[in-house]
Amino acid sequence: MPDDRPTAPELLDAVTEFLEAELQPALDGRLAFHTRVAVNALRIARRELELGPALDAERRAGLPRLLDAPVDAEALRDLEVELARRVRSGALDDRRPELIDYLRATLRIQLDIAHPGYARETEQVRGRHTDPAQPRAEPSKHATMTTEEDPGR
Repeated sequence: MPDDRPTAPELLDAVTEFLEAELQPALDGRLAFHTRVAVNALRIARRELELGPALDAERRAGLPRLLDAPVDAEALRDLEVELARRVRSGALDDRRPELIDYLRATLRIQLDIAHPGYARETEQVRGRHTDPAQPRAEPSKHATMTTEEDPGR
């Protein structure tokens, strides 16, 4: 029902504005902090509504191409797991440029949802690494291993 008002984004904006402009200034300490956390969560939800369809479309287009597999909405998560498995096994090493293009496209949207401007700020600070065939000289300070990948955990 596209003509129904207020829309979900409008509701999120209204609650965010109320919390930030009216409630948060009246609070301090722990409650002020939790209000800031709530405002941030609402903003992420708002960006998810706006950018989530583009992320899903990128995944629906890229995963089948990389994995040579059909995709439907319910299988997206399974295909992401399969992509990770193939990356770990080296099965996609010969398609590294295509893989990096896909990962950059989806990660940029994910970052725009969770932390807008971060990808652009990082590119400006580090300089753009443009050759996907060549690995970076050093890993990112933000790189982490999952428990599954880190045998010491």
